[in-house]
Formats: sequence, structure tokens, C-alpha cells
Amino acid sequence: MTTSLVFTDIELQTVDLKIGANTFVLTEATEKEAKDYRNFMIGKAKMKKGQTVGYGDIGDSQSYLLSLLIRDASGKKVLMEDIGDWPSRIVQPIFEEAKRISGLDTDEEDKKDMDNTEAKNS
Repeated sequence: MTTSLVFTDIELQTVDLKIGANTFVLTEATEKEAKDYRNFMIGKAKMKKGQTVGYGDIGDSQSYLLSLLIRDASGKKVLMEDIGDWPSRIVQPIFEEAKRISGLDTDEEDKKDMDNTEAKNS
């Protein structure tokens, strides 16, 4: 049996954001941006005998991904440091939306990874 994958619309998905008086656009990750994010996360991995057993300082992972994907009204990328100044209650849902539209780290994958990490550490 032969199957096909057909992608007729290759435009990146976008989500308009309004934070305070400012407007921004969250854009779906390109493969290069997705790779940069995955490499960032791998760089934080703690390894033991070739297996991931946890993650180190990943506190800036949300700001990092969003700095790759959010642009201001002039089209300029928003700096990671600026995103770090936003309230967490705003950053968290934007981060979840960024992962969703970019196909990064679904909740099931996160839960599976966490369960595997906890099992290895017990």
C-alpha cells in the first residue's frame, strides 16, 4: 500500500498577540528554528551511560523559544531578555501555543519523557 503526504499550504501559521499596549506576531517555527530549540534543550540534558536522565538549567527554555518566534509590530524579533521581563502568566500560554503550532513537545511526549526520567532516577 502506498500513502502520500500532500502539503498544499506551506505558509507559516501566525497568532496575533496583544500584550499591554503592544502588538506582536507569534509565528510557527521553521525547521531551522525548531532545530535550534531542540539543540538548546539537548544542551541542557543530563546524560548517564548515553541516556537522558534529566535536564539541567532549563528555566530559560520558554523565553528562548519565544525569542525565536515572536516579532514586534515592525517585524523585529523580540529579545529573550525582554520576554523574561513579561509576567509568567503571559509567557506560559504563549509558549504552549508556540509549541502547538510548531509541532514541538506535545503534552503526551512531555509526560512520557518525565515518566521515563522519574523511573530512571528511582
